[in-house]
Amino acid sequence: MCHTKNCYKTCINKSFLISKKLWNHVEKIITELSLNAKTGRPQLDSERAINGIYYLLRTGIHWKAIPRCFGSTSAIHRFFQKLVSVNFFQKLWFEELRIYDKKHGLKLEKQAMDCAHRKSPLGCEKSGHSPVDRRKLGSKISVVSEEKGIVIGLAIGSGNQHDSTLFIETMRSIPNFLDQPKYKEMNLDCAYDAESVKTCLFNLYYVPKISPNQRRKKARPPNPLGYSRWFIEPVHAWMNKFRSIFVRYTKSSKNYLAYAQFAVAVIIFKKILV
Repeated sequence: MCHTKNCYKTCINKSFLISKKLWNHVEKIITELSLNAKTGRPQLDSERAINGIYYLLRTGIHWKAIPRCFGSTSAIHRFFQKLVSVNFFQKLWFEELRIYDKKHGLKLEKQAMDCAHRKSPLGCEKSGHSPVDRRKLGSKISVVSEEKGIVIGLAIGSGNQHDSTLFIETMRSIPNFLDQPKYKEMNLDCAYDAESVKTCLFNLYYVPKISPNQRRKKARPPNPLGYSRWFIEPVHAWMNKFRSIFVRYTKSSKNYLAYAQFAVAVIIFKKILV
C-alpha cells in the first residue's frame, strides 16, 4: 500500500514539509535526546514523524486526518507527546536563535512585547471568554522580539487574561545564553502601562518606553519617549500562517505552546537563510 512507503516526499507539496537543512538541525537535537526506545515495537522513523507534525502545524487539520503516508496517526501523536515531554521544541527554538545570532547577530538593544488573541472553540485549559471578541473562547500568545522581529520570548495565556499579567512569564521565557546589553529598550503599548511592569523592567535593566493609557488621562500627552513597536507587528502575522496556531483545537496548553515554539523556530530558520 502507498502509506507503507515514504511517499510523502513525492505526494506532499514541499511547502508543507521541512527542508533538508532544517532537518539537519532537528536530527542533531533528537540524537542528543536519545529518544529511540530500547524495548517494544520499533519507533516510527523520526524524519517521517516530524514532517507529519509539521504538516499538521501548517494546515491545521485534525490528528486523524494526517495523510497515511506519514505513518500511523497514533504513532505520530505518541512521538509528538514524547517530544513535548523532553522540551524538544523549545530546544529547537533556542538552537535556531543561537545559529541566527552567530550568523546575523541579534539586535537586542531595542525590544518589544505584544499579545494576540487566538480562537479556542473547545475551551480547554488556558482559555477564556475574550472581552474584545464577543466573549468567544480564546487564548493569548505573548511574544518578545528584538529589533528585526526575531522572537526571543514566548508564553501562553487565556483569552480573558490581561496582557500585563503575562509580562513576567514572557520575560522568564527569554533564554539565559543571550548576550544582552547592560541597558536596553522595551517598547510596549498602553496595556502594559502599570507599575508592576515598570518595576520589573527597572529590575531587569530595561529602559521602559510605554504608550500611556488614555483611560487614565483626559488628554493624550506627546510622545517624549519615542516608543516604537513597528517591528513586533509582523510577528503575529507570520505565526498566523501556521493554521494550528491561528485557531486552537488542541486541548493541552503544553501542546499548544509546543506548536508555537515549533512555528517560531521555523520562522527564525527562514530568516537565517535570508
